[in-house]
Amino acid sequence: MDYVSEVMQDDLYQISEDGWVALPYRIIEKNKKTGKEVDKGWTCDLIPPELMIEIYFSEEKAALEQMEADKLAIVVQLTELEEEHSGEDQFFADYDKVNKATVSKRLKEIGKGKTAAEEIGVLKQYLKLAEVQAELHANIKAAEVRLLLNAMGKYATLTEADIKKIVVEGKWLKAMTTRITGEMERISQRLTGRIKELVKRYELPLPALEEEIDILEERVNGHLSKMGFAWI
Repeated sequence: MDYVSEVMQDDLYQISEDGWVALPYRIIEKNKKTGKEVDKGWTCDLIPPELMIEIYFSEEKAALEQMEADKLAIVVQLTELEEEHSGEDQFFADYDKVNKATVSKRLKEIGKGKTAAEEIGVLKQYLKLAEVQAELHANIKAAEVRLLLNAMGKYATLTEADIKKIVVEGKWLKAMTTRITGEMERISQRLTGRIKELVKRYELPLPALEEEIDILEERVNGHLSKMGFAWI
């Protein structure tokens, strides 16, 4: 019912007004300070671009996600390299900021003697990683633009039957199935947790607990007797 009120209600209203039509449009917003209109890209209410990409361009999306993962891995390597050589008396110790510009500048400054060989190796390693990162960044931006353009172009080729299938099966039913499955998993986790709690609580049978109490009571009485107290 939450999904119906949040999404389906608007979709059904749009369908009742315009029919099974999915038209993308630009998102134009006014800048509050300047009053100028700003283009924020495009979207489609009935079939969001993300859904269109998921259905028709899943391979391209997977390739894009792989590049983003590769870029993140490079960021991790750069961070580790910087941390490794930023301590006292390390190569990056005197840097105000470690980046491609400062590393390139330092590489030009130092000589080619044997004493600088290790530092040169570290600097070149950093620059190589930075170059790969910049290349991945450019490729990701280009892939994002290409993917969005392909998705936007796909809207014009959709038939009414295509739109019905995407909206009913790919959007509504998939979203509701995901929510129902998630709720069932949450209920299952709560029940599992409750069962574990009960198992732990009643792990020992009553006779065993009574026997343990008798043993502890006997010990307490012994301690009291040593202290000069008689247990009544």
